[in-house]
Amino acid sequence: MAGNASILIQEQNSGKRTNFLVFELDGCGQKTGKSRLVSCPVVVRKKDDFVYIIPFDDNMKVISEQYQFINYHHKADQENSRRGLVRGLRMYNCFKSIYGIEGDVLTTDMVDMLVAFLFGYSYSPSGENDLTTRDPATINAYLASIRQYLKYIGKPCNHLDAQELVSVVSEYDGLTTTVQRKQYKIRAKEDPHKHDYAPEHVLPDEYRRLRDIAAARGDNQALVLFALMYIYCMRLGECLSLTQEDITFIRQGDKMIPVLILRKRKGSERWSSPKNIRECERKDYGSKKQAKRIIPITMDFYTSLARFLDKEIDDHKTKFPKKRHLLEADICDMDSFEFEANHYVFINHQRGGRLNDQAWNRKIRKYFVEAGLVVDTDTRELNLSHRLRHGGAMLYYRYLEKEKRLSLDDVRQMLGHKNIKTTLIYTKPTLADTCNLREQFQSELFEITKYVKK
Repeated sequence: MAGNASILIQEQNSGKRTNFLVFELDGCGQKTGKSRLVSCPVVVRKKDDFVYIIPFDDNMKVISEQYQFINYHHKADQENSRRGLVRGLRMYNCFKSIYGIEGDVLTTDMVDMLVAFLFGYSYSPSGENDLTTRDPATINAYLASIRQYLKYIGKPCNHLDAQELVSVVSEYDGLTTTVQRKQYKIRAKEDPHKHDYAPEHVLPDEYRRLRDIAAARGDNQALVLFALMYIYCMRLGECLSLTQEDITFIRQGDKMIPVLILRKRKGSERWSSPKNIRECERKDYGSKKQAKRIIPITMDFYTSLARFLDKEIDDHKTKFPKKRHLLEADICDMDSFEFEANHYVFINHQRGGRLNDQAWNRKIRKYFVEAGLVVDTDTRELNLSHRLRHGGAMLYYRYLEKEKRLSLDDVRQMLGHKNIKTTLIYTKPTLADTCNLREQFQSELFEITKYVKK
């Protein structure tokens, strides 16, 4: 990443946290042996169903203005939104500590250095780059957080706020619309090739390999999660949020159909929070105000899911009799719920509590490796669970026989996208499509060349 004539910065990862090791350089650009670690940690504490996010500087002092900005000024925001804010501010705090910048008044040169720091540019004399090159969307989110914070404390930066008017052209189904929008001038430029291809996804035969391995192991938990993410295109957080109450029937006309109901319960963990669904207030449970999303399922899958849940609960009672409370969840609809307590569906079989995202990610990585699928060893770009969801979307839109394929809008509804523009990525070719097309072109060109030479 960034550096100047006297320092070299190396990035270190400790779990999910990024730290920076700063080396002093001599006049020849060589390390002097002196170094310091810059961390600026963030601590999370939960109290009365509210998650407080506490930012520290590099001397382990709470940054009170940032604390107020995140937990009070943005108190009404979702937890994930506030965590996004603090990620940008933490990078800002690390940047200031590395370069010895005091206060929050940024000059034009400081802003340019900040943007370079976020981009992952190296200014060291040796040209070394031992830091992460971040995604443009991530950089834009960081800059937005810093921009909001500086305005909040009454120290806005003119260079950081510089804007220009741009025209955004959208085309869908033969219709073209143009909208004028303001855009920040230091906005990170998107890679023009980034969205040229459909996302990384699991192919139908790869899904069968994953299922076969899980079936051979007798891992019913993996079989159910694979089906939820691939067949029903659910996100991992949506799967982990499911409770006993959410597997039910609803009336449609004169029929009762099996469904899954996605809800964001009050105080739910962020790794098990359905996306695009607002958090329920307890007073809204069971009422028309309750925010939820309904996913129809087949009767066969309902039966297998109910059988799986019954066995999981029985096994848990036997193996972890003192940890029953760890699986209990709020009951949203008291009138229709038949049991004494509501339990989460997915259990951590080693610890007895709920299955969280980290435990599942460790398990699915082993499945991918055994099935011979590509695993992201050095980056976090290829979310393995999300590749199953992408695979389901591609299955319904592209890989089924033409007469059985879903329309783009049907796929949008299945994925739970608010805007169909998000779903348009599945209309793009895959890298395999492009390679096959080029091979075909080269083969045809070779044949034509032979004919012309004759």
